[in-house]
Amino acid sequence: MLRHKFLVLTILTIIVSVRAVTEKHPTWVTKGTGPPKDMNNCRIHHKSLFPWIVGVWYNPLVRFYGMGAMVTYISFISTCRQYYNVDPTAYKATGQYIWNFTDVYKPCMQEKPVAQIHKHPSCSKDARTATFFDFAIFKLTQPFDISDYTYPVASIPRNPRELWEQLRYFDETPDTIDCIIPSFSSQKKKPPHFNFHTFVQAIPFKSQCIGYICEKYPPDPRFTKMCTERFIKRSNCTMLCAKYKKGQNIRLGADNDYWFAGAPLSCNTTTYGLAAQAKIRKYFPIPPKYDIHFVVTFLRPWLWLDEKIRQFEPRWEETRYVENTTNKGMSVPNYITDLPATTPYYEDETGLSEAFVQTPSLNDLILPLLASFIFAWLQFYFM
Repeated sequence: MLRHKFLVLTILTIIVSVRAVTEKHPTWVTKGTGPPKDMNNCRIHHKSLFPWIVGVWYNPLVRFYGMGAMVTYISFISTCRQYYNVDPTAYKATGQYIWNFTDVYKPCMQEKPVAQIHKHPSCSKDARTATFFDFAIFKLTQPFDISDYTYPVASIPRNPRELWEQLRYFDETPDTIDCIIPSFSSQKKKPPHFNFHTFVQAIPFKSQCIGYICEKYPPDPRFTKMCTERFIKRSNCTMLCAKYKKGQNIRLGADNDYWFAGAPLSCNTTTYGLAAQAKIRKYFPIPPKYDIHFVVTFLRPWLWLDEKIRQFEPRWEETRYVENTTNKGMSVPNYITDLPATTPYYEDETGLSEAFVQTPSLNDLILPLLASFIFAWLQFYFM
């Protein structure tokens, strides 16, 4: 019994010790008015168009090599497979801020070096599973400089059940919600501005899209059979297909590369996954002749992504205020503390034949609540 108490007390001490470590929130700088003083180095504000989307600039080739979405104040998610060079110093994250809504094609920008690259284990260890686990987290050397208090981050569904339901709606009812894959209009131009003609609609994945992406020209029956067998067994909503609503083709990069891989699929301001590959069909002799975006959703890597978000969450203690609650402008303080991550690192060991996630279960929703209950019980046990 004594040994048991000592073990539990040790665990509690470690948790409390880690919890006590805090960082200091960067200095609060209010939003200015008028044009920025430096269009190549301006502060970013969260109330803008896609301020949480970044371009991944590849220094050796002097051009954008991908895109990504900020998931914490200091890290963003992108695709994995195109980053053969794993040296973080080869990349910079380019953020943009549309400060003038009357001219969205003249934003200012800010750049931060990349400090770490965390590829999903099943992407980096096996080329056969990379297609299904095409994710990487990039940690910056320091956060973007912002104005006001809020860091722009992507809005992701709260749990896998909610994510799965919304993905199913997108896949099964095409062209019923407003969705976009926002990407920059140029692979080399800075400051970058968005191509706002990239609204998309779904192509039902299993009933239509697998046939489109597995077809080759000239025909290759052997490849088509292998490709179809690989994709048909994937769990629903872990992958999607989308096409531009206006029917335009996908504009590839300097080397015919899908240079904006990692651009998020965003529907009604919520982000569901990343555009990972393109199927170019405009030269096919038979329809459809529109190009297709292949999207990997956050459903498959949910546990890994959740752990990475916890790992790179801020550790500072904040004092936030509800402003102007009375006619006298009185503010009511509400203390909020962000807890550090305590869950173990998750690595998917699944092979290719089983590389799919099942329909989300209640365990995904209960485990976070259970962790909070255990911490509260430990506190009560020793008080």
